[in-house]
Amino acid sequence: MTNFNQILDEIQQQKLAVASSIDEAQAKIAQYETDIVDCQAELVELQAQLAGLATLEQKTQELQQTVNDTNINLNINVNGQAVGSSTAVNHNYSA
Repeated sequence: MTNFNQILDEIQQQKLAVASSIDEAQAKIAQYETDIVDCQAELVELQAQLAGLATLEQKTQELQQTVNDTNINLNINVNGQAVGSSTAVNHNYSA
């Protein structure tokens, strides 16, 4: 009988060890599931940032294509004397 009791004790210890391993594996699964949810939320935020950057890039390219540099030369006569002036004005137009 002693031999069977030892075997039964060993089986009980192995069952406890396996149950502990199952608990650890389930805890890991729960953590991975939490990590996945967090990563999915971060992914949505990153995709929104990327879309915003793409829009900003597009608008910047549009502005770059439509910028006009205008030079204005003014020649004004004051009391019969010519007064000259030159200036540069940048106008930004967006379509």
